[in-house]
Amino acid sequence: MAFSALAAIVFSSEAAMARVSIGADLDPLVIPFDGAGNEGATNGAGVALRLGSQIRLPMLALTPELALGFNSFGSGPDIYRGLGGLRLGLGEVLRPGVMAHVGAGSSSHGAEKYTALSYDAGVFLDFTLLPLLDIGGHASYNYLAGGSGLPAFDWGALGVHANLVF
Repeated sequence: MAFSALAAIVFSSEAAMARVSIGADLDPLVIPFDGAGNEGATNGAGVALRLGSQIRLPMLALTPELALGFNSFGSGPDIYRGLGGLRLGLGEVLRPGVMAHVGAGSSSHGAEKYTALSYDAGVFLDFTLLPLLDIGGHASYNYLAGGSGLPAFDWGALGVHANLVF
């Protein structure tokens, strides 16, 4: 019911405006959590590219998006992910928000390779002084399910991002 009401407002409002959003994330710190699949992995880094359609209402930005990401852990696996998800931000100049994505991830560590379900969830804070550019920081929890007899792998990420919105 609430989703139907929100959809009616978004798609019928003259104030609603959908714009293309192209984003890039840089995660200089990705930290494996303590778990069976994370044994021996050390901190690493990650990057992601995102493409979406930002729907703007007064004080609200809703962005369904697709993301391609790569994370490398110093003495652990390299993880490639393709995800689809949503970002929801509240505010205009300073925009705090939440994000979540789900899709598939592929892990390779030496001869061990597998593909499995992957997801993430996190928070962000954007600075949107210019209508064309959003910059900000984010923190997220990330998960790759186990596969081929290997346990799941999960990690936290801290990073910065930029979005071109036109």
